Amino acid sequence: MEKDPARVDTIKKDIQAYLRNLDHLALSDKLIGRVGSSRPLVAGMGSFFYLVLGLPLFVFEFLNNYLPFKIPGWLATKISKNKVFYGAISISAGTFTFLIFYSVQIWLLLRTFHDWRIVLAYGLLLPLSGFFAFYYYKRFTTLRGNWKVFSLFYKKTRLITALISKRQSVIKELEKGRRDFVLHTVDQMKQAVNNDPKV
Repeated sequence: MEKDPARVDTIKKDIQAYLRNLDHLALSDKLIGRVGSSRPLVAGMGSFFYLVLGLPLFVFEFLNNYLPFKIPGWLATKISKNKVFYGAISISAGTFTFLIFYSVQIWLLLRTFHDWRIVLAYGLLLPLSGFFAFYYYKRFTTLRGNWKVFSLFYKKTRLITALISKRQSVIKELEKGRRDFVLHTVDQMKQAVNNDPKV
């Protein structure tokens, strides 16, 4: 490709045009790639049922973990003005806030029900629901992005179809350029070996 500047320039312009259209529609390449795959609707329906069935556990996690999750970030902004330290401060403060909140919640539950089995189940569910909520939210944002693309697809079918086609075309050209580069490099290495008097 280094010996074909016109080809490089064409690919560059295609990529820039593709990215401009994505930016204009507030979409990402990942979403377009997903819609252009063979199973976007199946994956979307699977995510929908996952979100519906997992909603009660997500609500449980939200009610029990929202404050201890938010407080460390708030403290980080108050303690330091340098964003570089936000992560370290949040992790340190989060260790204490989660321990304090979990201890108080478990104590209140024990005072209310007086049953160690309920308290044990609740204590085990607290951290597990936190991990579940993280993946639940990721699945939710993915599904929301899918529905956004699908709704745009029906409103602007030509543009979305053109984006999918352009994406596939750019990928093919890049892959072809990679293969040509590898072949060219191999040929040069063979020539160098053949011209080397020591061989």
